Amino acid sequence: MKKDIAFELHKIAIEQGFEYSSRQCIEEMSELIQALNKLWRYQRTCDEDFPDSDVEKIENTLLTNVAEEIADVLITIENIKYLLSIPDSKITDIMKYKIDRYNRNKLR
Repeated sequence: MKKDIAFELHKIAIEQGFEYSSRQCIEEMSELIQALNKLWRYQRTCDEDFPDSDVEKIENTLLTNVAEEIADVLITIENIKYLLSIPDSKITDIMKYKIDRYNRNKLR
């Protein structure tokens, strides 16, 4: 993440504090769930319910909404990481472990 963005996010995190930031994260995650569900629901029904002329516009709108919600979730996660002093290296190590575990289980 660029240093200027991280600096601005950390300022916001300090202003909001952990309780607000964590509750905001929960809210943003639920909005991402809703956006993904709308996209999934659309993909399941697009052939039946929408004229071809509307497909591109609807897809762009839904994908933009998902991207916005991902950004909101990432912002709030960054704030929580900062407030709880969780280093990126710790998260990266856990991610590597989980990827390795997935790959081991996939071979079974």
